[in-house]
Amino acid sequence: ASAIDYLCVTLCDADFLEDLAHDLRNVPSAARENSKVLQQELDAFEWAVSFVEAHAKPLIARAALDEEPSGMIGWLLEAMLPTAATTVEDHLGVLLEALRRELSELKRGREAAVAACGEAQRFLGDHSGSLAPEEF
Repeated sequence: ASAIDYLCVTLCDADFLEDLAHDLRNVPSAARENSKVLQQELDAFEWAVSFVEAHAKPLIARAALDEEPSGMIGWLLEAMLPTAATTVEDHLGVLLEALRRELSELKRGREAAVAACGEAQRFLGDHSGSLAPEEF
């Protein structure tokens, strides 16, 4: 028996096969993704977070001036505030923190995906690193 036979017998238990089957379920959908489009979507989300950050203070200031907010400001406040006791500033701070966390997680996920693709390329013999994930 070879070393490969030994590894297969040792590593290929039911848990390993179940994990492998679980991981392989994502391959068809991942194969249809385009890394450039995903980067554009990440950039757009980052722009949206920056936009909200830039417009948060004016929204808070305007809400503080209006005794009876109406129109778009009234609708936004009604949609944003879970209770009447919650201030606009407090709630907007919580929402901004959630957006920042989501942006950070998206960036880390993209970096991990790029690193995993590079590792797979090297494992399969492509050491140039010049191919995009969807070309590999």
